[in-house]
Amino acid sequence: MPVTQETCNRLKLLIENNQPGEILSFFRQWPIGPDDGDIKGLNFQVHAPNVRGASGQTEKPLFAKYKLQGVASQVGFARLSPHPQVAKRGSIFLNVTYADKNPTNEMVPIWWLPWKKTESGGLVKLKINDGDTLNLGIGNFTNMDNPAVFFTAALSGCSIFVYGDPSTPSIYHAGSQNSVEQQLGTKNWGRLGGTSESVWHSLFKGAYHTDIRQLDFKKAILPMDPTAHKTQHPMGEVNKSHYVSERRQDGSIVMPRKGGKSSTTRANQFEEWLENRYQNTCTEIKASPWGCVFGLRYQGKWSFYLQRNATVSYKELVKRRSLFKTRYDIGPMRVNNVVMGIQRFYPEQGSIRWTPHENIQVLVR
Repeated sequence: MPVTQETCNRLKLLIENNQPGEILSFFRQWPIGPDDGDIKGLNFQVHAPNVRGASGQTEKPLFAKYKLQGVASQVGFARLSPHPQVAKRGSIFLNVTYADKNPTNEMVPIWWLPWKKTESGGLVKLKINDGDTLNLGIGNFTNMDNPAVFFTAALSGCSIFVYGDPSTPSIYHAGSQNSVEQQLGTKNWGRLGGTSESVWHSLFKGAYHTDIRQLDFKKAILPMDPTAHKTQHPMGEVNKSHYVSERRQDGSIVMPRKGGKSSTTRANQFEEWLENRYQNTCTEIKASPWGCVFGLRYQGKWSFYLQRNATVSYKELVKRRSLFKTRYDIGPMRVNNVVMGIQRFYPEQGSIRWTPHENIQVLVR
């Protein structure tokens, strides 16, 4: 059945009543399409090495870390509604604002991690506070309940890292609007692993890059011991190979069955299953994967999950009968978004709980 406002209100009530088990069950059925949030206008501190180039210039950092400062920039207020975009029809939209924008009672507080929506991008960090209450220092939000749900902004190839004590984890949203490879150059791209996933992982672990010319090429500088950074506590990672652009063991990308840049094995399998099941009633079926990262706190400890979703588009075949023959007319394109499965990736990685194909409701009316 389609997402309605009543569906969204049910999720809001589960979040407000702090029912993590029920919320997780809800997320196994309904895909979540978060806002495309940017850190612009928020309070943050830039963390980047202080380096001078060969000419004595001060570094202009690329791919820096932007640490959100103060809970007023870390806690958002989400309005839950059926997603307004046709491409995300069937999912629940999180439209997020902040305490200084006078959120209404229709909105629900969440820990909210936006991204650096610029050409160079970077890693935006949020550290979750423990305790039962929070003081946002604004209006009526000086003694509010500590949210037990986390979301990060919409994923479009970004990497997400979670690190630290499960009671107060730090979460990083790593992404860029432009090609990371073009910004780094061929040499640095190779030095940092040769894939966008490995580059963001290296930057998270402590590598950094400056656009000041040093010697004969732009230089990415690695820490002396990359394995020594961020090893004392659990660490979890989600990157694009997990939800939209899967890599095989040989490093090659899984391609869509009907053309395109990338896909996942599960999305291709689901698409093939749909074609076989609905071969007499639908045509032009396509399943395109995407993901959503969320976190839930249970008894003071956080767990983080990847919701593996798919956008399914298709056209229905409408049978027309006459006295002499039967023909099929092709209806308009329809779109529905569905949950293929969910996987916990922090504090330890769990197995993927795939939803059986036959249990996923795809056709919409």
